[in-house]
Amino acid sequence: MVRLADFIGPDDMRSLHRMADEGTFTFLATWGSRLLPKVSDVDLAALNRLTLQDQISNFLALSVALNALIRRRAVERCVIFSGDRALGAALGVSVEGLVRETSVWNPFYFRALRWAFGAARRITARRRGPRSLATLTDQVDTAVRRTVQGHPKPSVLIVAESTPMAQTFAAVEEALTHAGVGPLLRIQFGQTAGTLVDSSAQTILPFPRPGALPGVGAWNGSRTARAAAQRILRANGGSVAVSPCPVPVPVQAWVDHLYDEVDRQATLVLTAHALVEHLQPNLVVVGNDRWWVGQAFVRAARTLGVRTLCVQDGLGLDFPGWWWCTADVVAASGPILRRILIEHGLSSERCVVTGQPRYDDLLQTGGPNTVSRAREALGLTQACYRVLFATQPGQDPGYLLTVVGAILEVDKVHLMLRPHPSERRGAHEHLLRLFGQDRISLYSTENILDLVRACDALVTQTSSVALEAALLGKPVVTVNLTGLRDLTPYSEAGLSTPVESPSALTAAVQQLSSAVDGAGPSKVTAEALEDLLGPRDGRAAARVAALVESMLSNKGEAIGPSRAP
Repeated sequence: MVRLADFIGPDDMRSLHRMADEGTFTFLATWGSRLLPKVSDVDLAALNRLTLQDQISNFLALSVALNALIRRRAVERCVIFSGDRALGAALGVSVEGLVRETSVWNPFYFRALRWAFGAARRITARRRGPRSLATLTDQVDTAVRRTVQGHPKPSVLIVAESTPMAQTFAAVEEALTHAGVGPLLRIQFGQTAGTLVDSSAQTILPFPRPGALPGVGAWNGSRTARAAAQRILRANGGSVAVSPCPVPVPVQAWVDHLYDEVDRQATLVLTAHALVEHLQPNLVVVGNDRWWVGQAFVRAARTLGVRTLCVQDGLGLDFPGWWWCTADVVAASGPILRRILIEHGLSSERCVVTGQPRYDDLLQTGGPNTVSRAREALGLTQACYRVLFATQPGQDPGYLLTVVGAILEVDKVHLMLRPHPSERRGAHEHLLRLFGQDRISLYSTENILDLVRACDALVTQTSSVALEAALLGKPVVTVNLTGLRDLTPYSEAGLSTPVESPSALTAAVQQLSSAVDGAGPSKVTAEALEDLLGPRDGRAAARVAALVESMLSNKGEAIGPSRAP
């Protein structure tokens, strides 16, 4: 067993990130429209630029590490085991000349499962959806007109994809109402009317999930485009040449996944266009202008000449996924994201540091009774050391099991398990059954800030919950079992204790639980928090509201992405 970090240093990884970023531009310019369709003048390949960057970055890292391993160990025969045949073949090409023999093992059951899942989706789509894009457009337009009927045209249309975004925008909406800006309307995905993060400032239109509309079936008209894309990929072995990458990049799995999702994405693009067209806002505000949901609204607004603002959600990091934006203006939480965007070509006037509105209440309602009130509200009465484990999308069940097991090696620790709002709960519920409710409590819907207040320490990988814990002076342990360096600057900034093995995690939790008063000293530095979160005076929402007012009063043309292919 080897780790990628044994073969790829920080400077090497940064070079790979630059190469992946340039390769993404090349792919979108030369291959994007050939492999994926356009919907309402929106290129679906460009809409998924974020996942493409990840695909290329991961392949380049594997390729470089494999080359280094072969050179270091004098390997003569290389067998590549991969569920992705194109990935295995591309890795084989990357080591040609270094070994005498290379082969790829792509087990039949992997191929059979992939075919079965794809066939099931296509059969379902044929039963319930229109083939014609024009028919789908008409269905979406009718559904949207029915949904917005009776609502006043908003001055500001706000789009929230998650509970944390809704919490951010609830604070901004209150500040806008206080400033006399309105009417406001929020599009809220992923929640029902009974679970909304509400504010008295405006109207909220809930949608169960992106790409789902009552009375609108899944689009069943992408089969021709998919067949054409498959012919191109088969002719190229599932990989395509993109400069400056030294070998062809495998994109077969990425394209297949997007075609499995193309019905949802096409419906969302049309929904975003219809909402902006019928509501006619003066400004569209999103929380993530790079992920396909928020980006669909940004692109729809630009098509219709409406300006856009992105209020940063999550932690801005110096890697390709944060080097660009699509909104006209970005409200950055702290100076670090502003520096990153300007370094990669964004003009300085398009990015304003405001702080994070979601933390205003956190900063204004501290005090000695906060912990006891939070624990009482959650029904936590037993005397023990409480560790909050905030999980994230993409973490496999093995990682979750390893981390939970290492934490519970410490006696008298009670684990508060918190899934990310976008995660499915199956793996977490399995852990609850495996370890028992006397050692674990599962919190799926409770306010994350209440959980942070109630805990004694936080364990996570890269979640921005670490910032919330740091603001409250809670000790943070970041667990990196990937073998790669941490992309998040928590440990470098002194905000967390980093661990890279289960035994180190157990030791860290043991030390914290044994410290005086049940908590170890926080290593938080004011400078680090200032760089990540900007001003921490409880007035971030007011600054975002002032930026919205400025954009409404100084009406200009929609600008476009910071760096378009």
